[in-house]
Amino acid sequence: MITELYNKLNSKDFQSPGGISHNFYIVPYDVREEGKTLANVAHIVEDLKRPNDFIDVLSLDLFEVFMEYLGTVKCGGQSLLEDQLETDGQAVESYIHAGVADNLRAEAHGREFLDFVYSKVVAHFGKDEPSLKRPYVFFHGVGAMYPYLRANEFLTAYEAVNDASRYKVILFYPGVVREGQFSLFGILNDQHAYRAQLLEI
Repeated sequence: MITELYNKLNSKDFQSPGGISHNFYIVPYDVREEGKTLANVAHIVEDLKRPNDFIDVLSLDLFEVFMEYLGTVKCGGQSLLEDQLETDGQAVESYIHAGVADNLRAEAHGREFLDFVYSKVVAHFGKDEPSLKRPYVFFHGVGAMYPYLRANEFLTAYEAVNDASRYKVILFYPGVVREGQFSLFGILNDQHAYRAQLLEI
């Protein structure tokens, strides 16, 4: 997969976003190979930035960005992340506290989190490095965001800030696609990811 994906992303024709109305692409992968897949993605990002290609890819782990976001939200004298960890730690059950789960789901679906994610995209495209091309934004960490945010929910929300004329969004999906139906982890049926195309590699 890594060679085929690198070749696709390095294609001049695929890099050009001009005139594209649907710029969302999904790369499904076997969740059992999560570590290997994400290591390969990191290698692709590094390889594309080398002098032969000069492509600077923004690669965001949605779960890491979500944790960072929660750390910036104030809740009393601490961050929302600290507050929720403390609340969850007081739960008797061994699984996550229901109230914490509801709060995290609400935050993941909120406009503030979307704006936080988008601020990173804006900062990336605002870099003053004219020698580098920036045709892609990678999103991964979809599995870790479950059950707070699903892939189709994120892409639907991202439509509000999307700029199809500037870049393509590549989302790495830990699951399978059967007859056009996305299945997270190969177990949980998803709604069809909004306006997303399966990246054939």
